Amino acid sequence: MNCYRSANTLFISLFMFFAGVLPSLINVANAATPANSTTSVEVQTELTHARLMSETTQISPGQTFWVGLALTPSEDWHTYWRNPGDAGKATSIEWSLPAQFTASAIHWPAPSRLPSEPVVSFGYPADVLLPVQITVPADLQTDTVTLKAHARWLVCKDVCIPEQAELILTLRVGKQGQPTADAALILDALHQTPLEATVSSEFGSSHATPDAGDHVGSQIDLRISADAQLLNNITAAFFFPYASDIINNAAAQPLTIGKSHLGLVIPTLPTVAEDLLNKQRDARDLAGVVVIETGTGRAAWAINPTLNTALPPLVAITTTANSLSLFEALLFAFLGGLILNLMPCVLPVLSLKALAIARKSGAERAAIRAQGWVFAAGVIISFLIVAGALLVIKAAGAQIGWGFHLQNPLVIGVLIYVLFLVALNLSGVFEVGAGLQGVGQKFAHNNSAWGTFFTGVLAVMVATPCTAPFMAPALGFALTQPMGIALAVFLALGIGFALPLWLVCQIPAAQRLLPKPGAWMDTFKQLLAFPMYLAAIWLIWVLGRQSGPNAIGIILLGCLALGFATWVMTKQWKTFLRISFMVLAIVAAVMALHSVSKTSGLEHATSSNTAHAGIETEPYTPARLADLRAAHQPVFVNMTADWCITCMVNEKVAFTNNANKIFVEKNITYLIGDWTNYDPAITAYLAEFKRSGVPLYVYYDANDNVTVLPQILTERILLDALGQ
Repeated sequence: MNCYRSANTLFISLFMFFAGVLPSLINVANAATPANSTTSVEVQTELTHARLMSETTQISPGQTFWVGLALTPSEDWHTYWRNPGDAGKATSIEWSLPAQFTASAIHWPAPSRLPSEPVVSFGYPADVLLPVQITVPADLQTDTVTLKAHARWLVCKDVCIPEQAELILTLRVGKQGQPTADAALILDALHQTPLEATVSSEFGSSHATPDAGDHVGSQIDLRISADAQLLNNITAAFFFPYASDIINNAAAQPLTIGKSHLGLVIPTLPTVAEDLLNKQRDARDLAGVVVIETGTGRAAWAINPTLNTALPPLVAITTTANSLSLFEALLFAFLGGLILNLMPCVLPVLSLKALAIARKSGAERAAIRAQGWVFAAGVIISFLIVAGALLVIKAAGAQIGWGFHLQNPLVIGVLIYVLFLVALNLSGVFEVGAGLQGVGQKFAHNNSAWGTFFTGVLAVMVATPCTAPFMAPALGFALTQPMGIALAVFLALGIGFALPLWLVCQIPAAQRLLPKPGAWMDTFKQLLAFPMYLAAIWLIWVLGRQSGPNAIGIILLGCLALGFATWVMTKQWKTFLRISFMVLAIVAAVMALHSVSKTSGLEHATSSNTAHAGIETEPYTPARLADLRAAHQPVFVNMTADWCITCMVNEKVAFTNNANKIFVEKNITYLIGDWTNYDPAITAYLAEFKRSGVPLYVYYDANDNVTVLPQILTERILLDALGQ
């Protein structure tokens, strides 16, 4: 096998030499190089494409400029950082430069952890560009120069293969060059290199750990000062030392965020902390890189700590680690699903469910049990579809959260149509069966099970504007986990939501508590139409807030067309005539829906102060919040949306005249983040608090203490949070 690989490597090397390297060398030697151009020889090894690139097309005497070694390994293969961690080898470059040219060390972009149980390495999971600065001598007198680099690297997947390449870069010499097509790539790589940071380190005494009595554990408490606005956005951090014999690479590094610092507890190799305290090791061994992750990306700091054992404890204002275990997340999701049945946005559909159960209460037990299972299937499948869409869109790089689909006018329009048709059916305008069950019959040839299934689907769609207690931490946990775990949390949410009706259908004693079917049900059915009309009116208002008054007129015309179609359906006209009118009306409704999706929306948030629940407010921006906190000004942040009924109820119940007086007396600035339409800054803020949706209420007092309020507010809860 080794012989085969060696022969294969030799063949590829020879092929690349004759097919690529040799013609390039001939061109360099024999062809006149155009002005303002560079010539670079690229090499394809067995597993990596390597290239040397320049930021400029032409160099001048005395200039410094950047070149970059670009390595693009095959899919799923990786290369290593300057400290490769538990296994691996750093990339190296040996330069052959013209006389008096000098090359700096590699400017390493921030690395990533590369776990491969039980070891963890540090490196680059995909392509990487390693910048190097070249200095040109002031007395250079030639028309062209050639830079040669012998690069060596280790590329690994399940196995590791050392590779190397001879790379050549030829540049013209002149007064001033132009940026090359590669200049942006080099600049981007330089942006990924660590910035300098102010750092102090705090060491506690070494302590023995109960590990068979023969292991001595130690740790380093690392503290880094940072801007308050940046601290607010940090979601994770990790320390990568330059030295390879300092930390336990595979161990977690608990993170704490303070008022002006972040703290990392870094488990070290045995005796490291003790050796530092006893000056048997130099503090310079702690130099390295801290990589931070925020809601919008990642950044890195180059640190060179000094020893300091007298720092006070770091007071935490929040923790960025996931505070829930998987079991707790599943339990919270289940409880949140149960409570979601009682939320105001679900009440209209609860009425439909009650009617459906009452109609079936005199039927055979097997049929009633089947209704419970079918409804649960509709609920659970709908939750998993919404969750899957959310996770796929997030994996593609978008920042979205719970209820994201209600930020789309097209989805709002479809829901308006569905609720309007259900209301017309309950009002008796047209009869295709009992409520949504009848709608389902149309889909499934009079099979009422489909109607029950779509009742569950509608319940989920209308429930998504709400965030019940326990749901927020569970969904925040889910959206930071792999897809399998995330879907398990959403499955628990769906089970909790479907459970009450399912139990009623499965337990005969519960069924006996339901009222008996009778003539009263026609009146009750017609009464239930009004919550449906109300829900449709609310969504029309939301659509207007999203897309402007024109959208309201367009969607009302669409509803008129649907109403006409249902009226035509009840007439005893000739089949061709009836179908023709119905098709025309439905086409008109669809065109209205399409027009709504294309309607340009209004700017929802304003730049000026407005009154909200009787309190003077300002629109939330990260910069405004940072300025207020830096000035030690108390701030109340309300993340809300027009489609969030829970938010509206909270504002009516909690933000009373008493609360308004407290805001005025304490000079509390009230910032409103309106998430009715998509806003990446608000999405990032929600992610800081491990939330995936609104409402979110956060209070920062004058001492910069942070209080996160519950999703369901009362006046008393709000006053207690404000210190009254």
